Amino acid sequence: MTQQVKEKFTPMVDLENREKIISEKIRQDEQFRFRLQVLTTRLFASWVADVIGFGTAEKASYIDQVIDADFAEPGFDDVLTKVYGDLLSAGIEIKDEELRMKLDEIKTHARNEMMVLEAEK
Repeated sequence: MTQQVKEKFTPMVDLENREKIISEKIRQDEQFRFRLQVLTTRLFASWVADVIGFGTAEKASYIDQVIDADFAEPGFDDVLTKVYGDLLSAGIEIKDEELRMKLDEIKTHARNEMMVLEAEK
């Protein structure tokens, strides 16, 4: 192949490489968001279990239940609905905005924790 012919194919190769890089970045971002969602849910459920006063075994089971509930819908609304109901059932009154603020606080903590772990890789 002549140099001139090779040069004609270079943009296509660059485009394919770029597509691969973009696809990999999208995959990594989706994977990060999923891990962040699970970690946030786990930490939030742990906090709720402590507020309710669950023992170690109950707490572990409760965390699993909340994580399972998290897969019902995208986002955290399903988690908030479950947790709010569980707190009320335990006789603990808390405002919706207080729960959301705590969830945001935990999400920020989880994101920071994951960023540190990612940086260590």
